[in-house]
Amino acid sequence: MHDCWASEVRVENCDLGFGFTSAKSITLSGVVVGGRAAHHSFACRMQSHDNLVDDFQIEAFTVPVPSGAVHHGLNVEGLSSGNVWRRGRMAEGTFDTHRALPFENARTDITMVNNGRVGGSAASGPLFGARMAHWNVRITGGSAYAVTIADVAPRSATVGIQGTDDTASGLPRDFTGDLQNLLTEQGSSPQVTDLYAAQRNRLPRPGVSETGAFEDSAQPSQAKSAAVMPAGWPGGHCTSSIR
Repeated sequence: MHDCWASEVRVENCDLGFGFTSAKSITLSGVVVGGRAAHHSFACRMQSHDNLVDDFQIEAFTVPVPSGAVHHGLNVEGLSSGNVWRRGRMAEGTFDTHRALPFENARTDITMVNNGRVGGSAASGPLFGARMAHWNVRITGGSAYAVTIADVAPRSATVGIQGTDDTASGLPRDFTGDLQNLLTEQGSSPQVTDLYAAQRNRLPRPGVSETGAFEDSAQPSQAKSAAVMPAGWPGGHCTSSIR
């Protein structure tokens, strides 16, 4: 599935709310997951690339997660890259990875309780590939679990995580040595509040005018961009969806 969109959709009483599987250039906006406990509210797997989830919400569950079960939240796995979750509110879940080297994904401008758990089989490979970004995240439940990832994610950027003083991810480490990552502005709101918006606007894009409008010669799905990360970040650049 590619080059699709959905807007103002609410899913209730589900096991999986919204799922990307081998998906490309999909935009979800104004979407909500609610009702009884889910297993995955959002899943992104099997080499899904350049998808955007914008202005999303996971509501507090009306029926809690059963004993022995888990809710993951925002899942990414399986060599998926360039995916963005932004402007979100999460009463349930965490920033999940199910291993198999997801890389170059961004979660930005999100308010969350942070009460979910990371999953995935240990046989599936590392939790993270390079250049993951967690940027301007407001935690109301006090736990840094799986959100501050500088201790486990190589060449990652953890910027402006608020609501906790802890910098430990609580996740097992797959790589030894210097991970060459960035951990900065812990406990404070960064000057750049939305990494996706900053990347989208930083560099000129073919077929896009100065105002950001697409010119006649370019369709939205054809306009892609890679933006340079902040100075001093060893990851180089991070490619993300600009749908």
